[in-house]
Amino acid sequence: MKIAIIPARGGSKRIPKKNIRNFLGAPAIGNTIKLLQEADMFSEIYVSTDDIEIADIVRGYGIDIPKLRPFDISNDVATTDSVVEHSVKEAKAIFGDFDYGCCIYPVNPLLSIEQLTSAFDLMVKNEAQTCFASVEFEFPIEQSFELINGKPKFKYPEKLSAPSQMLRKFYHDAGMFYWFDVNEFMLTKTLISPHSVCYVINQLLCQDINTLEDWALAELKVKRLRDIQNAK
Repeated sequence: MKIAIIPARGGSKRIPKKNIRNFLGAPAIGNTIKLLQEADMFSEIYVSTDDIEIADIVRGYGIDIPKLRPFDISNDVATTDSVVEHSVKEAKAIFGDFDYGCCIYPVNPLLSIEQLTSAFDLMVKNEAQTCFASVEFEFPIEQSFELINGKPKFKYPEKLSAPSQMLRKFYHDAGMFYWFDVNEFMLTKTLISPHSVCYVINQLLCQDINTLEDWALAELKVKRLRDIQNAK
């Protein structure tokens, strides 16, 4: 049995009410829930939230929230790992034991069923403990620098004149989803580790949303993908 876990905290600072903000006609979390319901790959969907307004909206999509998430894992320093650990325990109490879970962030407009299915298959094929979405850095990080009093301090000065195609590729968490083997996760309490495998996503098919500019870019990407699909 597979269960989807959606961590939906109410205290977003940079984008107020981010998880229920209108995204092209519907609450962002609502779009994600509808996708998961249509995917027909999860036996249940468990939403973890500390916010009454979010809970009410989620219930409108037919998902029950028996109780709100505790405060100690709802503050600014709470980790996704700690929320998922709590959610697994709560989900087991409600639905019974399950083999696999997938933590899926609520604001996920570019998420697709194909991504979720392919990532799960990749995890099982590699006998990995977890699988998470990753994306390549847009600019070579070997040519990165920090600013010290307005002046650049290069991380790898010897790499500055190297052609970009000669530099190594680096990747980062795409901030979309994390498949995990439930038993393994409850032992390690971590979604990202050397025992993970990465599902690499094209930069055009993902968008980490932390600012209003990110939000606008995500809307443009979704509109463009819809135009392409309608043109077929």
